[in-house]
Amino acid sequence: MSLAFQPIRITDQELFQQYQPQGCRICDQSFTSLFCWQDFYHTQWAVVEDRLVVSCQIYGEGRRGYMILPDLRTERLPALLQLLQEDSGTVPLTLINLSEEDLPWLQEHQPGQWGFDHNRDYDDYLYETVQFQTYKGKKLAAKRNHVNKFVKSYDYSYEPLSEQWFEACLQLEQLWQDAKGTSSEQQVAEQAVIRKAFQHFDALHLLGGVLLSAGVPIAFTYGSPLNRETFDIHIEKADTSFEGGYPMMAQLFAQHLPANYRYINREEDLGLPGLRKSKESYHPIRMEEKITAISIDPTMQEIVEVWTRCFGDEPAFVHSFLARYYAQDRAFVHREEGRVVGTCFLILCETELGQVGYLYAIATLPEYRRQGIAAELVRQALDHCRDLQLTAALLIPADDTLAAYYAQFGFSQDRVALQFTHDMDLGTGDPDKDKALFIKLKEDIDMPRSLNCTATL
Repeated sequence: MSLAFQPIRITDQELFQQYQPQGCRICDQSFTSLFCWQDFYHTQWAVVEDRLVVSCQIYGEGRRGYMILPDLRTERLPALLQLLQEDSGTVPLTLINLSEEDLPWLQEHQPGQWGFDHNRDYDDYLYETVQFQTYKGKKLAAKRNHVNKFVKSYDYSYEPLSEQWFEACLQLEQLWQDAKGTSSEQQVAEQAVIRKAFQHFDALHLLGGVLLSAGVPIAFTYGSPLNRETFDIHIEKADTSFEGGYPMMAQLFAQHLPANYRYINREEDLGLPGLRKSKESYHPIRMEEKITAISIDPTMQEIVEVWTRCFGDEPAFVHSFLARYYAQDRAFVHREEGRVVGTCFLILCETELGQVGYLYAIATLPEYRRQGIAAELVRQALDHCRDLQLTAALLIPADDTLAAYYAQFGFSQDRVALQFTHDMDLGTGDPDKDKALFIKLKEDIDMPRSLNCTATL
């Protein structure tokens, strides 16, 4: 059976509302977010069995994930998951944005068939609205001081966000992009998302505010309800040359929210250090967790066995790794008598040098060592790096003996410090020891002393 997934149209809003959880808590379940970001995440939907299924590219990458609304708790779950696995093809089925309440149901109906991952980078920040309305208390003293300084320093006014301000707000957003000096694919997409939201502002039931100085917007924000008590802030931008513009904007908007919205969801920080620091500085009352589940096939079960025996990690860590980075064409395994006995994973990382390949979890079961298995897997991974035209290949040896061993493949004995920009430790567990050997795959590059690595699927 082929599932009839289709794009999200503004006219689908009423249908989505029928399936949305009564206590919808996370931004990913918001119709506004799904509708406005669908081009970036290639989002589609279908009604499957008795559930609404949203299919999208997880983490903005190639593998697809499926969000099931309102939840997994249906007696038709086995049939539903079978249809989704057929749609996923040979790629392990990945379920996204699960709640803690979903997990026991999934484990009860399909015990031992799933691995789970919680990525802190994608948790939503939840606050009490009154926190922003008053900035009372010692914890928010810095915000209160910023607002007081703003009030003394600038002539300003506040207005509800409406069509007359849309173009000026887009210009402000471009000013914000220019001030950052760098732009990720997601940042570039964000302006298109804002334009789409403005185009359908009333139909999406959006509420927003604009902060003005001398009649010119210096900050704006907008969002939509998640449930009767919780309001989701989708976008907030400010001209940073106006000191205190962000806390001022947040306070004025909170003060103008309808009284029934006791809570504000300010969405995730994506693992960006500056954004995390900012969101934490407002002191959330709770983090809304989002859990990913990946179906564990026999090959993956054998990988877990090799990994846990060789490295001593808990299966839960391996499941998290597989949920985030497992790709069949970059998971190199060696089998003996049909069983996986050796592994090597190739992780693609964005760095200052462009895309590099990071060789990780190179392991052979003890009883199969000294047979050239690891060497075979490393050569396969390096060949794939060359096929992908990556800039360099890197790995972190466990000790100096292994460093000398990897020299036979062309790895320089010089070291480059790796800094991983996400919450999963892909190094040694000690950042001071994350010193990698490297092979330059493009001769015209100069290898720096350190690299910032953002792992992708």
